[in-house]
Amino acid sequence: MFISKKASKSLLILFFVFIGTVLAVVISIFWFSKIPSDFARTNRLLQFIKNEVPTNSTLVFGNSVIMDGFDARLFSEKSCNTPSFNLSSPGQNQLESLLLISSISNHTKKIIHFYNATDLENQDFLSPQTIQNFLLFGYQPSDFALQTLSITNNANSIDLFNQNKVKLGFDSRWLLTNYANTNFRQLLRKDLTLDHIATELYYPRNYTSRFPDSQRIPLIRQFNPKNPKTNFNFNPVKLEVMKRIAHKLSEYNTQYIVVFSPINPELDNYKSPYHALLDSFVGTQKIPNTTFINLSHLLEKQDFVDHFHPSTSGAQKITLELAKILNECSSKQ
Repeated sequence: MFISKKASKSLLILFFVFIGTVLAVVISIFWFSKIPSDFARTNRLLQFIKNEVPTNSTLVFGNSVIMDGFDARLFSEKSCNTPSFNLSSPGQNQLESLLLISSISNHTKKIIHFYNATDLENQDFLSPQTIQNFLLFGYQPSDFALQTLSITNNANSIDLFNQNKVKLGFDSRWLLTNYANTNFRQLLRKDLTLDHIATELYYPRNYTSRFPDSQRIPLIRQFNPKNPKTNFNFNPVKLEVMKRIAHKLSEYNTQYIVVFSPINPELDNYKSPYHALLDSFVGTQKIPNTTFINLSHLLEKQDFVDHFHPSTSGAQKITLELAKILNECSSKQ
């Protein structure tokens, strides 16, 4: 069959476009995983969990509140030098913690899992971006993780773990926007330690100084409930996920510690009865292999840099209070 020179040239152009597209996608999978972003910390956490966790260590999980609110070196010092690590990350909710915790293969002594005391009534979700980010760093979910996700409203997201590399590279273009936003935030907020938080495993705090009132007060108004908050109903799915994590950890003789993080007193529509209900829940809830601790009323307003994130003094109080409650050194004397 005769092919004209014009047709041959068109086919050649299409061939090179195809090859270029494939190469671009392949390169993007590698390059996107190297881009500094809000998600860059995930890679360090996965590497640490896979290859570096010492036996009989204490691992702490939570979101940016705990990045600013827990000093693992101080906790280790007050816990008879038990190796301790802060593996919290920006926006890490219960289900993202699940993905990380389910990847632990050695015999960790304790898992301390922080939950926002203001967000216990809501079920958590895994965004497609979070799943794509984990996949870019080579994450493969365990059967336990997938089975647990299947009981949540994230069941439809499970298929995202099976997407091919071409689609993964194409769908991860959002990282470019996140990269630009990250750099823009760094220019606006010189007290943000973005390079530090990507790799730090002890005290990966985001903020080093208190917000000025011009920024802090609007945040207080935004996140303070419109009406007085005096009660709550623990989300049953969130509670079931807790139970499943605790049961899985019991197979490794790993203790599961659930901590409700401090609420800024300036969010004053969280009334005393709300804190009292949290105390009551901690005192009455019985889940095998689980210890509940409520720190919702631990800190004063000067212990926060903004509406949520603890200051250095706040982190010290949280860390020392946990070390005191868990009382490891006293039990060994």
